[in-house]
Amino acid sequence: MEPLIIANEEIKCQKWDFVNVPNHKTGKEIKKRQLVTFFTPAQQLFVQLLDELQFLLYHLFVASWQQNQFRQLNNRPPEKTVVLTMDFAENFSCFSQNEIQGAHWAKDSVTIHPVIARYQCKNQECNNSMVDDIIDVINGCAAQYKSQVAFLDSSMSEVDNNIKSEKAFYGSRHGKNRCDGEGGVIKSKAARIIRNGGLISSAKDLYQQCLCLQKELTNPDGTCNHNRRKLIWVERSNIRQTEYVKQLKVPEVYIL
Repeated sequence: MEPLIIANEEIKCQKWDFVNVPNHKTGKEIKKRQLVTFFTPAQQLFVQLLDELQFLLYHLFVASWQQNQFRQLNNRPPEKTVVLTMDFAENFSCFSQNEIQGAHWAKDSVTIHPVIARYQCKNQECNNSMVDDIIDVINGCAAQYKSQVAFLDSSMSEVDNNIKSEKAFYGSRHGKNRCDGEGGVIKSKAARIIRNGGLISSAKDLYQQCLCLQKELTNPDGTCNHNRRKLIWVERSNIRQTEYVKQLKVPEVYIL
């Protein structure tokens, strides 16, 4: 690669970078990441690649270390602790096998939120399982789990439910956990039902049609089923609206 570095010829490159674009609603400029094409000497290109590799190495180390820690936490949860792995699945769009054009552009969307719960089962029946702590293993999406409302619910968990709550965020922002598979099970089942002539036109229809995917709490011999699946329907009227939460602006503190 030495002749390439020594050469003075510029190379055509592409890079995802911030670009100022106009906001048509407000008339102001905002920054968005776009694929930008530019020309640069080979030597300068390798300097940029080395800078990017330093960040990539740190990112890969954090992702690998966290995966190992979360794997140990899931395989051996602490006593009286439930480890919840949560992640929003892609919304399911209700559709019909032979829908008309008007229905195609007016589809209802269903929110699916898979949760994987792991805890220690001390006996064969899982009776009287005491829970003192909950550990939420979630991704770092600011719009979902890092909002002020989510942190308020976590801080008030001991007051509201008499259970301590702790959040563990994936540094890689992408959990790649079993929640993806559970969401796929629901949507695959719904797609098969619709292809066979079934009707799923609302969130309640999706819930009722997928109840057959549930796994019983006990095995045929009466022992506890440790691989159970439970579908929960949440009515809009049962969703408690959190009171107005004001986010405080605090000065940044740097520790040297």
